[in-house]
Amino acid sequence: MVEKWYKGYKSKDKPSELAKQISKKVQEHSLSNYIPLLRIEKGAKANKWYYFFLAIVSEKKGEIPEAIIKSKLLELPSFKIKADRSDPPFSTEQIKDMSNKGYSIEDFIELIPYETTNSKKFDDPFNLLSSNGNTGVEEDPQKYQYLLYWLSNVGKGTWESFKKTCQILELYEPKTVLRRLKILGHLEIYERGQKWAIIPTTLVETAHNKYILCGQRNEKIINIFQQLVDVKLIKQTLSSAPACIAIEITDLMLIKSIQDVLDIKIHFGQNLSQRLADELPNIDEFNLSLGHLQGIVPSIYQWQKFNNNHFVDCPIPQETGLYQMSNTIGFLRTVFYDSITNTYYQGDWYGLRFLDLFYRHDKLIASYDIEKLRLAIPAQQRWPEIYEKILVLASGLLPIRTNSWLIYENISYHLAQQMTTKLQIDMQEIKTNV
Repeated sequence: MVEKWYKGYKSKDKPSELAKQISKKVQEHSLSNYIPLLRIEKGAKANKWYYFFLAIVSEKKGEIPEAIIKSKLLELPSFKIKADRSDPPFSTEQIKDMSNKGYSIEDFIELIPYETTNSKKFDDPFNLLSSNGNTGVEEDPQKYQYLLYWLSNVGKGTWESFKKTCQILELYEPKTVLRRLKILGHLEIYERGQKWAIIPTTLVETAHNKYILCGQRNEKIINIFQQLVDVKLIKQTLSSAPACIAIEITDLMLIKSIQDVLDIKIHFGQNLSQRLADELPNIDEFNLSLGHLQGIVPSIYQWQKFNNNHFVDCPIPQETGLYQMSNTIGFLRTVFYDSITNTYYQGDWYGLRFLDLFYRHDKLIASYDIEKLRLAIPAQQRWPEIYEKILVLASGLLPIRTNSWLIYENISYHLAQQMTTKLQIDMQEIKTNV
């Protein structure tokens, strides 16, 4: 049984610098599955004592995972003074009234630099997969199943309702959960992320006579499919999302029978990944699909820019690149600035980071396993959401994480070649019997 609990500390450090320092260590040692959250006391200010709480995921409450110990994270000066001399493990209930700033790992990534790939030597991702397996902490799949059932029943709602439901189910990173459900084809968001809607029940083709079930589902829908066709429930990597429901149908007339029994319309996504890939823009046109911020007055904000692997203070943006903007209250958002058009773009974090890599002319790479139809990309070069969704829908499975790589299944050579060409990625072909 996995437990989530908190270690408490006191500090006088600048809160934003504290978050950067901790998150840098988290990323350096791949601890995001063990340390999902940092909470800082309400009204925390530099040079005044405040409490902060580090969320820890372990098999036993109060037990520090070996990976955290080896990283020496807790030996940093910021962790010198405990919140309580007895150093007890805190629960969410104990600290929720004291803290209101929740920095998820996604937020950490936005606050700190990432490693460039020009100087990084990458290992063979498929050898790593065979030797180490998937890295991270196993989650409770039932929570994600209940979440998707609830979303299916309600149909649509607000971001606040989604967050509240995740909180009830003890899914502590709702932004990450939402992104996973989007790339798995279960829901979409609109009105700038303030509202969500479940996708109608859809069969997405992954191979001849083979489909995955996306969108609206409940126990009745699954039971009827199991009675009439061949159904396999495939656990997602680390059980971090609802199980993939893989279906083999040789007689499509059976779908009409299922529709009649359930009294619903079942939609078909024939060769969906390929059709979506055909429609997507090349990377040099990707920014045109992003939202942009109107009426920005740069002089009223403080700015930081990615430079030499760090977000560093800078004057008003002059060069194309990735920036953070903040005001006297604190961090506001991450944006991508295009100096040619004088436009500030906003979008998913991975998309903005990928754009920055592209415009800085970093070497973008991927490895393709010809025998096993697997595509591996560096985790620090994770693709923008609309491109990654195509890879995930090809199998219905989230990528396997192994050290510094993300590995996607059931990717045809044509699809891998088409996608890497669109994104101007150097794809290496590997033959392996792993």
